[in-house]
Amino acid sequence: MTIFFGTIFTATDNISGKPTKIIYIKIVFTTCIFGENILYYTCIIEELPTIAEKRVTMAFKINDERAPLDQFLQGESVRAYEFLGSHFVNWDGRQGVVFRVWAPNALSVSVVGDFNDWNNDANFMYKISDGGVWELFIEGIPEFACYKYCVETPWHERRLKTDPYAFHCQTRPDNASRVYEINGYEWHDEKWYDYKKSIRTRICLSMFTR
Repeated sequence: MTIFFGTIFTATDNISGKPTKIIYIKIVFTTCIFGENILYYTCIIEELPTIAEKRVTMAFKINDERAPLDQFLQGESVRAYEFLGSHFVNWDGRQGVVFRVWAPNALSVSVVGDFNDWNNDANFMYKISDGGVWELFIEGIPEFACYKYCVETPWHERRLKTDPYAFHCQTRPDNASRVYEINGYEWHDEKWYDYKKSIRTRICLSMFTR
């Protein structure tokens, strides 16, 4: 399997402890494990200006000091779902939901739902970056409330769009997103994990990507 990353970032090699500027990464075979902002993989690293290849096994801890917005806009966010979408928050003592969506070409974006009678003009979002991220806090929205984004295109057409980062949605044929709290969810998959431990599975996977 070959995967290419073209993003420039600085990481710390946990093996040598030295910071390394990664210009170009070509993973030739990998078992990627996303831990606490840590990636483990075997890869070829090509560094400018020599473009010398080094085949190494590394455990990189990616810099995480940047704000979630900066990480997303630079294409290096591994937990964008924690920033985009709809999330219950308490802002200055007010309990509500913050909505965020990436719509870089939109002239305007509003949040519409059953809490505002699906009024396209009731709750306009604010553009919080030149990269096209929009945000809005609405107080008092209950869990399972239905919503969509009303996106105004460059041709001044207004279209309702489902939230691509929604945690919940309506059952077909309806397709609105739902506000949902995932924190505190109790899993009931003990039987599945016990079953996995009781069997031996061998999986062969061949993948070629250019």
